[in-house]
Amino acid sequence: SSLDQAGPFTRTAEEAAQILEVIARPDHYDATLSPQAAEPYSQRLNEPVKNLTIGLPKEYFGNGLDQEIKSAIQAAVKEFKKLGVKIKKVSLPHTAYSLAVYYVILPAEVSSNLARYDGIRYGSPSKAAKNLEEFYSLTRARGFGAEVKRRVMIGTFVLSAGYQDAYYKQALRVQKIIQQEYRQVFKQVDALITPTTPTPPFKLGEKLNDPLTMYLADIYTVSANIAGLCGLNIPCGLTKDKLPVGLQLLGAPFHESTILKLGHHFQQATGINQLIHTTMQSDNHVANNQAAAVPQALKKRWYKKWQLYLILGLTLIVLVSLLAFIGHNFGRGASEITLVGDAKVADEALYLHAADDPSWGEPDAKIKIVEFSDFECPFCQVIIWMTFIWSTVIFRIF
Repeated sequence: SSLDQAGPFTRTAEEAAQILEVIARPDHYDATLSPQAAEPYSQRLNEPVKNLTIGLPKEYFGNGLDQEIKSAIQAAVKEFKKLGVKIKKVSLPHTAYSLAVYYVILPAEVSSNLARYDGIRYGSPSKAAKNLEEFYSLTRARGFGAEVKRRVMIGTFVLSAGYQDAYYKQALRVQKIIQQEYRQVFKQVDALITPTTPTPPFKLGEKLNDPLTMYLADIYTVSANIAGLCGLNIPCGLTKDKLPVGLQLLGAPFHESTILKLGHHFQQATGINQLIHTTMQSDNHVANNQAAAVPQALKKRWYKKWQLYLILGLTLIVLVSLLAFIGHNFGRGASEITLVGDAKVADEALYLHAADDPSWGEPDAKIKIVEFSDFECPFCQVIIWMTFIWSTVIFRIF
């Protein structure tokens, strides 16, 4: 969409500059890239930042900003002053509308762009559909996640007849105003400092059932997408719970080198990266667990399913074998009692005179009860081995 911006996750501003030198190159296979040649960002990191001017937009430090976040940003501003950077207060009065504009334009473009995935040309077609309407709905339902569906529904609504003028076109007008405000501000300053989020980091997955809160967490970062700015997010401190606080540096379009060298000088002067790394390692902090929570959570979820299926499968086999064993032993008496003649019966056998029960046939016939060891029964052996395997697996898992 028109709001898309690519940016790498790196440990330092220097690493971000090195990667940007590669991904910012022109590509004739991508029509959305700018033809402007990439700068040697990494070579400009050590250029002096003295006499650069950073703006503090007052709208970013109003109501809703957590006090710990505000204090950390103010401390970072003091560090920039020590580097010789000038600080100037500026105003962006329409910034408050950035989030609303973003979540009107973005869903509209999502709805339009994803309409092609109908199973005819793109997407995985549903075979359970009975008519064309079901074909479209089932195909799109199985291909998109909950958040994508939510944005498609919002986008379809704001583009629908009767609402397009009231929402989508109005959002485009406000976007133009926001862009103009940023252009005017960047005539006065070289970059802007803002918080990254209004609150400290929350636990992974904690807000998944509250999409509105998740959207509000983007209130300080969506302006870069709306106005087409470049941005850099770096840690600038720790909360009382030793969670990292993010600082956002915003620059004018195609002025990535300015914000990268500002971020690089800040990291070199404060040693904030090493401080956060040491804190996470020494205290075994929750933020360190959050960094690996996604792969661990996925692995744990899959592992639990695997455990469940294995336990159920082995338990089913043991139960079936047990039932077969019981059935086999209940019916074994008739098969293991053999009619024999008097002369052929061994002394150690147990004799029952058939004369006591006429149903056995000839009066002179005798029967031999053949002794049978339970451990020689094949069904019993199956149960023993399956019980051993089942117990071993349970022990290893738990």
